[in-house]
Amino acid sequence: MAVVTVKKLLEKSKEWEENLNKVINITVERLEGDIKVKKLSKVEYLDILQSKSKDKDSETIYNCCIEPNLSSDEILNAFDCKDDPESIVDKIFTHAEKTQLVKIILKESGISGENIVTKIADDIKN
Repeated sequence: MAVVTVKKLLEKSKEWEENLNKVINITVERLEGDIKVKKLSKVEYLDILQSKSKDKDSETIYNCCIEPNLSSDEILNAFDCKDDPESIVDKIFTHAEKTQLVKIILKESGISGENIVTKIADDIKN
């Protein structure tokens, strides 16, 4: 593989910024439909990690879910979650769904992932 140039870094940086604003569509089989979530910025993710919330997964989903809008009065009142809005997540999604949703959000946001960086062998000198 070639060495990364400044030109390449600038191109990839612009692509990354544009990509961060894209919406993620995720199918939830049990609900027989898709939900739309936004990607998390590093700052938003750090805010969640530092929050006093006991359930970081619920907070992540609550903050990222665009459609359905989990913060709407209609849904919070219907599920009796007005006093604890993030609890709506547990009333809508199973634990397994929550785990997979957060995994997808973090991966698509560039916060986690597997096999994205590889160490190359050191040059062997004879």
